[in-house]
Amino acid sequence: KAISLINRPASLLLGCETAAAEPFISKLQFSDNRFNLNYYIGMPFPIYSYLYHPYVNNFMGNQICMTLSNEPYNYSYRVAYSFICGDMLTSVIDDEGEIRLSWCNELKVNKKVAVAILKNLNAWRKGKGKNYLSFGTMIRPIEVQTNNVSFKTEDGTSLSIKGIHTSAFKYKNKKVQFVANFQLNEAVVLFNEPHKAYLSYSSDDFMLSSKISIPPLSAIMIEL
Repeated sequence: KAISLINRPASLLLGCETAAAEPFISKLQFSDNRFNLNYYIGMPFPIYSYLYHPYVNNFMGNQICMTLSNEPYNYSYRVAYSFICGDMLTSVIDDEGEIRLSWCNELKVNKKVAVAILKNLNAWRKGKGKNYLSFGTMIRPIEVQTNNVSFKTEDGTSLSIKGIHTSAFKYKNKKVQFVANFQLNEAVVLFNEPHKAYLSYSSDDFMLSSKISIPPLSAIMIEL
């Protein structure tokens, strides 16, 4: 019955709590890619997007079982990870209009922080990054050097991770890499050689540099 329903014109079946296995991708093209569950056993990495992103776009989900400690950048960290996967961004809003860290979680996100990173990163999906983030093929990114930040998981395990998320995509004959700063302060990133870097999702202006400062809760796009 579900298959017959989604075969109707303009119909879409939402997948819940996991991304679709390969045989079902044609019928489940918008699923809850809940990467955060990986923190129970290790660290997530965007292998699903690497394999299947040209064929399917997923969304961030409600992030239940978040597992990460209540750092100021907890929510923005997860939004930025979904962004570099090419997934669509989500927020959990309660009856009072407040944004929660995750489903079944009473902790509230600073609304200014949440709105800022959702607005800034989603603008890349609608602007200069649209074709790459919506239709591109994920490729191996170049190395990005920056300072580390720390998290603790639910069981108390300490994680030291880079203060940015990054991924690269190819669309037609062009390759780009996105670097997203989820921190509440500026992030300085270093590349092994100068690259064209676009600081705005809506402008063709760029800087050619191997050292770039990324404003808080925002992203840049570089040409490869």
